[in-house]
Amino acid sequence: MNADALRRHPVVMTVLITCKKNPKILKEMNVCPIGHRDVQSIYAKLKIYFTWLGMFHDVQDYIRKCDICKKNKFTGPHVKTPFQETDNQYQPWNKLCLDIVRPSPMTDEGYKYILTCQDNLSKYL
Repeated sequence: MNADALRRHPVVMTVLITCKKNPKILKEMNVCPIGHRDVQSIYAKLKIYFTWLGMFHDVQDYIRKCDICKKNKFTGPHVKTPFQETDNQYQPWNKLCLDIVRPSPMTDEGYKYILTCQDNLSKYL
């Protein structure tokens, strides 16, 4: 038995909605199990099911005003740092990278910091 044409090619209905319902729809589209979405992914998902005038602009505004998105996403301009030429090492232990690990619980000996030292050439710790 063959499947009919409607089962093979589902029809997606686009609904023209009024501006009063937009915030509720945007809120539902923004939240997903792994966190809040970005503007492009919300807009792509929305335009499958809904349409209204200025929809992309409304999504951008909603993301800018969302408190959780403000805390977790960088929305400023992306600035490239200038290129810095580094020196090449030809022997191990010529250049070292040192770092102090944040305070840990106090040990029995009275230590709470860890000093790490790494060779820049061999990456030996």
